[in-house]
Amino acid sequence: MISRIPTNFWLVAALIGTVVPYGYFIPWVMENGFDLLLLSEQATTNPIGQFFTADLTVSAIILIIAVFGTLRISLALLVTLATCLIGVSAGLPLYFYFLAKEQDL
Repeated sequence: MISRIPTNFWLVAALIGTVVPYGYFIPWVMENGFDLLLLSEQATTNPIGQFFTADLTVSAIILIIAVFGTLRISLALLVTLATCLIGVSAGLPLYFYFLAKEQDL
């Protein structure tokens, strides 16, 4: 499946997966400062926020486990950093990029 999609598509997807979430996060930080307690509180205020928080947390953990099971440690660390600092929207396409690059070799 991954080999049918051009390898550079995954880099573009990772870039989009960085820009879109940060388009919401940066204005929030500008308004509220880097207040992790407030961020956590606002992200889990209602059931739909709790749903998305739980879904993304579980997805990130599963992605990180998969990454360390399939990629070299240095690449796995890059994907883990992208996932933890940006989100699954950046980490997952980066993971697919590295898998596609390995398939090309």
